[in-house]
Amino acid sequence: MIADEKDQVIREILKPLLPIAERQFRRFDADVAQVYRQLVIEASNESFCEYQNDIWWVRRGQAEHITNFVRDFDPAVKIEDVKAFLIRPGRFDRQAALEAEIIHLEKDRIYIQKGDGKNRAANLVIGFDTAQPGDLLGVSIKLMVKETLNWRSWLVAESEPVARVELRVRNGAELAYNEAGHRFAEGMIKTEILEQVGGQIRDIRLWADAVDPILYEPYAPPDFKQSPGFQVSWRARLLFLGGGQGIWWYYRHWNQVAIRMSAAENQYLKKTKHTDEEAGRVAAQLAGMEAADALFRFVRDELIHLPSRAFYRNDDWPTVDEILKTGAGSSTEKSYLLLAMLRSRGLMADIIWTHDTHSGGFFTDYPNWGQVPTPLVRVTSA
Repeated sequence: MIADEKDQVIREILKPLLPIAERQFRRFDADVAQVYRQLVIEASNESFCEYQNDIWWVRRGQAEHITNFVRDFDPAVKIEDVKAFLIRPGRFDRQAALEAEIIHLEKDRIYIQKGDGKNRAANLVIGFDTAQPGDLLGVSIKLMVKETLNWRSWLVAESEPVARVELRVRNGAELAYNEAGHRFAEGMIKTEILEQVGGQIRDIRLWADAVDPILYEPYAPPDFKQSPGFQVSWRARLLFLGGGQGIWWYYRHWNQVAIRMSAAENQYLKKTKHTDEEAGRVAAQLAGMEAADALFRFVRDELIHLPSRAFYRNDDWPTVDEILKTGAGSSTEKSYLLLAMLRSRGLMADIIWTHDTHSGGFFTDYPNWGQVPTPLVRVTSA
């Protein structure tokens, strides 16, 4: 967490980046530039941590969107720690910024509302003073997610220009990941391997400088088409055999992913008694696509839509009867429930897993369910 570092460390980070930010201020005539935007991932077998480090520089104006800092996170994400700092040199000047005092915000300026892991989102509020010209504002957030990291997409552009974006991935001896960028200009990404043992990369850093801002104009393309991004994909896991020997297990073909999908579907549809009964009630006296429409509306409207990470854990896949009883679920869980209901009424139905272009590029050489996380339920009537 950069905001928790010693002042000299923060200044050393800023020193080479402020000149890049100055050029971007002039090029875009911006009020605010993001000097540094870093995502650090520390992955283990059962969980992973994310460290989000951001530093902004105010040229003019009050930067209300930063000083009134509010962020929401998935209910299953735990906000473990938050630190923030303010540098107030009194004028917009590079040298003054590097020499000014670094003021670390007191705890009463930072409010964290924890998520309940099911329904309530985790929420973070940071109260900075109203920004003045020349101010630098920094925020560091540590997040914990209790699941194996499968796929992480990160669009790096913001509404203001960014001097440097940086991705760092650290993992233990039993995991391997693939890191890739998309929509960056040729030669823009720099890479540094910080630790490598026996050919396995355990600590890698990728970065790019001078990222253009997203343009919010009439007829402008959506964010995901304007912004470059990084992706982190689970690649392999070390499995230990008898005698202490180990082998690397990973997906070589998309058919292996399909087998995993099939196993998940079997688990979700393991218990359907109450689901079948509810489908009969909802679609009573209906047939064909009229029944399908009624079942779709029921799942869409009567079940609360909540993001859930249960889908990623083999030992925690719920059955559709459990989803129905809970009355809530993610798009994945609700799709399996709808699938079961449609089939119980004699309709031919399946799930097509798709790649959402908002997640950035698609990499056919790296089979991973995380690349196709969006379910579409297809139904046909005989």
